[in-house]
Amino acid sequence: MIKRVLYIALFGFSLFLPVSLFAQPTTIGLESPSLMKGTRPLGMGNAFIAVPGSDENAPFYNAASINDYEKKFHGRILSPVVDFSVGSIGLTKDIINLASDINNQATNEGKLNTFRTFVDAHSGQFEAVAVRMPIVQIQHQRFFFSTLLDSRNTFSFRNRAFTNIELQSRSDAGGVLGTAYNFKEMLGINQNVQAGINVKLLYRVNIERTITGADITNNASFGDILPINRSFGVGFDLGFKGDLPTFGLGWLDYLKPTAGFTWQDVGNTRFQGAVPDTQQSISVGFALNPVLAEKWEIHFANDFR
Repeated sequence: MIKRVLYIALFGFSLFLPVSLFAQPTTIGLESPSLMKGTRPLGMGNAFIAVPGSDENAPFYNAASINDYEKKFHGRILSPVVDFSVGSIGLTKDIINLASDINNQATNEGKLNTFRTFVDAHSGQFEAVAVRMPIVQIQHQRFFFSTLLDSRNTFSFRNRAFTNIELQSRSDAGGVLGTAYNFKEMLGINQNVQAGINVKLLYRVNIERTITGADITNNASFGDILPINRSFGVGFDLGFKGDLPTFGLGWLDYLKPTAGFTWQDVGNTRFQGAVPDTQQSISVGFALNPVLAEKWEIHFANDFR
């Protein structure tokens, strides 16, 4: 009973700290956007670039979405998002046991056999745990500010031919400042033509390593295999969004088509030392936003990255 409580406590502890137990590079791909994916966008297949922004996550998908907020200040405090695969709960317990089992072996052969048995038992698994939290956020049609905590921890056992565990942990804490503007009045048109920019100041704790049998035999303890790297970084996001022309067609007016374009982490969001940069990405999105009745909106969206 005590061990079970300990496993649950350790799993919960890993969710809410901007550091993690686990950090050779891996083949685990990065996600887009790199920060603050939200529940609503994830429920839409993560296609959110051209959708009208209405929640705290919208500016992280497209900085132009800042202009969709009301023209008055709104504040938010502690709005956490936690997502995890079900298998990650048991895997966290198993990895804790693995570290102890390897350290208890007196010979390299024993350590290696323990490691190989563990990897073979979990071969094919890909598990992830993430927590994202805008700690304090201020929203306005022309101004956006958010302090944040974003942590993602991934375990992969995908290579059956080469015994290894891929571990990737990236935790960011910092702030984002953004602004956006609608050019429709300047252009003398009725369609929205929005542009926005975000500036990101981040402190990153990163571990990215492929653990092999050689690591197990060449290190005195399991913990020595996992160096933690830390660094400050600065990045920028650019975003554009607007209404597509409907050419006076009633059915197209009803569908309210929109399009968006983003250039995220322009020139790469750069960190110092051994902490890897966040690679830049360009995305294009399209959406249809019909209103069925007052306050009843439907959004069909498709993004290309």
